[in-house]
Amino acid sequence: MTSVPVPTKPPRGVKNPKETSGLLMSVIRTLSASESNEQRDKEKAKLEKEYQKSDQQLDELVSQHHEDLTHVMQAFAKLSVFVNTSREKIHTVKENLQACKALLSCRRDELKKLWLEGIEYKHTLELLEKINQLKEVPLELSNHLNNRHYLHATELLVSSLKLGSTSLKEVEALKDLRSELDLKKQQLHISLMEELTKHIYVTYLDAGQEMVTSRLIRQGSYRENTPNSVDRSRREHTPSIGFSKRENVRKHLDFTNGPRSDKLSNDKVEEDLTATNPELDSHNFVAILIECLGLLKKLPEAVEKLKIEMQVELLKLVERTSRQLVPSDTSHPLVDLLTMLIEQFRLITSAHKLVLSQLSKAAQSHKVHINVYDLSD
Repeated sequence: MTSVPVPTKPPRGVKNPKETSGLLMSVIRTLSASESNEQRDKEKAKLEKEYQKSDQQLDELVSQHHEDLTHVMQAFAKLSVFVNTSREKIHTVKENLQACKALLSCRRDELKKLWLEGIEYKHTLELLEKINQLKEVPLELSNHLNNRHYLHATELLVSSLKLGSTSLKEVEALKDLRSELDLKKQQLHISLMEELTKHIYVTYLDAGQEMVTSRLIRQGSYRENTPNSVDRSRREHTPSIGFSKRENVRKHLDFTNGPRSDKLSNDKVEEDLTATNPELDSHNFVAILIECLGLLKKLPEAVEKLKIEMQVELLKLVERTSRQLVPSDTSHPLVDLLTMLIEQFRLITSAHKLVLSQLSKAAQSHKVHINVYDLSD
């Protein structure tokens, strides 16, 4: 490092150039005009006297301000050392920065490679987490289906199929799992249609059977205590949903004015995972089934299937009701048959009103065009 020059003492105050030059010219003229050495000696003595006087005044000033001068010189010395140290540090920092820049330039490709590897590892970890989640889907799906939690099962299945066909599409090890999920999608579609058909043609009728029977008793053409009564015969030919269940389902039906709409005003369909039997809430259960069909993009197929099965199910109902009335002790079997069929058709009409309402909402929600049937069909 180059040596720093020693600080010099600042110059004293300078007199006015005019005054200084005038005094000097006066001395020169005096010495030039002097004719003898005596005059020159006098002028020299005068100058020496003035010099001694000025030197004495200077010594007095230094003596008076000795402490201030000492403090100023010490502060100046410290400041000079601090400035020199700062210069050395700045020079060192500049050299270090230049060295770092050179090293980074040499390792630029390596750093870029490490950065890209970090991104790849992060993406790989995300894929592994998704794969582990996808492997657990069949078990979770089975649990939901066993508990008849169809909405959660459908949402899980749809999200898993979407995941398997997008970010995990190129994973060859998941080929069998994707095939299994596609098969479960088809099975779920069949189960949903079976549940919906059963709810329309069995659950509603079972819940309203006591009302139909009470009307026949009031007409006097039906004996409630007959061993081979219609109610007993029907229990033998159709699956019973239990007394407590019929009571709960009946609470959600209005057999005179059609299905109640207290929960149908909600746009969002919700499913209670704590419910042991979701079918007890008939309106919400139908909404869940149709929402699941919408998530599976099967609404048009569902409408067509309901149209096709309508005549078959009604003929089955007529045949089943006829067989139930054959062994019964009734005086007007044909009248009783027509009365019972009319009441049952009314219940089925109420069920279809609910289904049509939910189909329209689901089609609007999922932006799907469907040819909805009406009651005249």
